[in-house]
Amino acid sequence: MCIAALIAAAAIGSDTVSAAEVSVPEAEDMEQEVVFTDGEYPEEALIFVSDQTAGEISQVWDSVSDLPFGNAGRLYSEDIGISVKLEHYDMMCEGNTNAEAQSIVNRPDSAIWMDYHIRTMVIGDHYNQGFEAIKQSVPGETVLYLASPDGIQRYICRKVQKGHNNGETILAEDGTDLLLSDPGGLLLYTCDGCWQNIFIAQYEIDAE
Repeated sequence: MCIAALIAAAAIGSDTVSAAEVSVPEAEDMEQEVVFTDGEYPEEALIFVSDQTAGEISQVWDSVSDLPFGNAGRLYSEDIGISVKLEHYDMMCEGNTNAEAQSIVNRPDSAIWMDYHIRTMVIGDHYNQGFEAIKQSVPGETVLYLASPDGIQRYICRKVQKGHNNGETILAEDGTDLLLSDPGGLLLYTCDGCWQNIFIAQYEIDAE
């Protein structure tokens, strides 16, 4: 997967989220010990959780707790077989470069959240490092979790489509600029034959 410059994100209007409003766990916070009570996910760590049962959260935590977390947690989906560290990278910060972002993607067990200060979390990784599994996402069915010692959020697939990385932005199949339209939730993408052609899976917070 090649990191696009995605310059168009800088032109997004007043509905964008400023860097100060984006809550990203610090790397050192990921190393804190999480203590379970009676085998359940600790209540104090449920800050990102919607309405899942404690049992479901405990099962997810059991699956990821012994694995390393990136500075934004870990993406996990039993439905499609994804489990990968998530690294936050501020693409709008002066001095940050596409080359540095690409190096995150190139690492094994490392997906990148490219933060353009918008509502949508744009997340990418190489297809041949396991991220091709997003092609198995089924709208309305596939569940994915963003987990960290600070909490677990449950997402459900909303839409899948083929699209394009034109070196400046991410385009949907119909040509919609997905950074300018800023649909929210998670936008996962990976190469589909070449870096310009991509597969996109969009997820939203599951309110169930």
